[in-house]
Amino acid sequence: MRFSRYASGLFTLLLALGWAAASRAAQALSRHTSLASSAPPVLWIAKSSRLDAKCGYIDKQGKAVVALQFDDCRDFSDGLAAVKVGEKWGFIDASGKFGIEPRFEMERRVINKSRTELRPTFGDFHEGLAAVAVSGKWGYMNETGATAIEPRFEAAGPFSEDLAAVRLGDKFGYINGQGVLVIPAEYEEVREFSDGMAAVRAGGHWGYIDKSGKVVIAPRFTEKTESRTYAGIKVDVVLYDFSDFHEGLAAVKVGEKWGYIDKEGKTVISPQFERVLWFSGGLAPVAIGGREGYVDTSGKIAIKPQFEMAFTFKDAVARVALPTKSKAGDQQWGYIDKKGDFVIPAKFAGADDFREGMAKVNFREGKVLRNGYVDSSGNLVWREP
Repeated sequence: MRFSRYASGLFTLLLALGWAAASRAAQALSRHTSLASSAPPVLWIAKSSRLDAKCGYIDKQGKAVVALQFDDCRDFSDGLAAVKVGEKWGFIDASGKFGIEPRFEMERRVINKSRTELRPTFGDFHEGLAAVAVSGKWGYMNETGATAIEPRFEAAGPFSEDLAAVRLGDKFGYINGQGVLVIPAEYEEVREFSDGMAAVRAGGHWGYIDKSGKVVIAPRFTEKTESRTYAGIKVDVVLYDFSDFHEGLAAVKVGEKWGYIDKEGKTVISPQFERVLWFSGGLAPVAIGGREGYVDTSGKIAIKPQFEMAFTFKDAVARVALPTKSKAGDQQWGYIDKKGDFVIPAKFAGADDFREGMAKVNFREGKVLRNGYVDSSGNLVWREP
């Protein structure tokens, strides 16, 4: 919903040919096999709300597995997590041991005369590979930090459904896990593959291609950029009138209303909503009359619009915010099931999606907001020290 907040915007892209194709194919197959046969334990970031706080990782019981020792932490992906030590980033495994020693830095880029921003020179691991920049060109590394696809791209994105977007010159295409360009670099901008489809822009408009590169929905969707101010900082926000595909449907905006199309581009749920998100578990959040609820894939209201904000279902529950605020002035967040009943009361000042039975929440102690994690019963299993 609210694609200004949730839709993917411009993302850094990919990499290049390195070793012999047969060798790369064998490595990719070996990596996929090892991931499937020995899934690493699931861990969550543990960090205090203090700006100077160190971070580490906990398990599902809230037990510290990796001590709070890093200056910044990212979520685990493919069994590895990026962590910051001083000004450099590296990757640790679930035991806290460095698999790739800290050597990556953030790159400072000038946005305009009054603003610069830091951008990473590396990505997270997806499908056994992570994008990395070397001397201004992007390629990929494997889980040991060794080069898997030689850097030759201007930008590189994460692998999704065995393909990754790359930029050659000023055009985008897609490569496979061996670094072979399988969809020509002929697009102005692209997104990751989702549900077998990817949004691509040509001639100033967006359409969709399948994994063979065939255009299945001709470019007709648009985007616009608006300048907005957050916490006193002015930023440009890209607003799209379409979404990625999930569960066979994509959200599209017609005029001022949102509806959904199928993979042939046919309208299956007529534009009638003020805001929308994608489908998950057969339901999608939508807004009607300023309140948010859920519809099923036929467009029928499944949970009546009654929330200030509603998000997609994860782990069979969805986080929602009530239209009223707490006495302290905080938004009231809780979790509902697919019937719309609260399974965890709306008592948090902030809430993230559930993942593998745990969700990060914010709760108030006096005038101070704290970080914590709750389990599927709503029990607080970890709170910041």
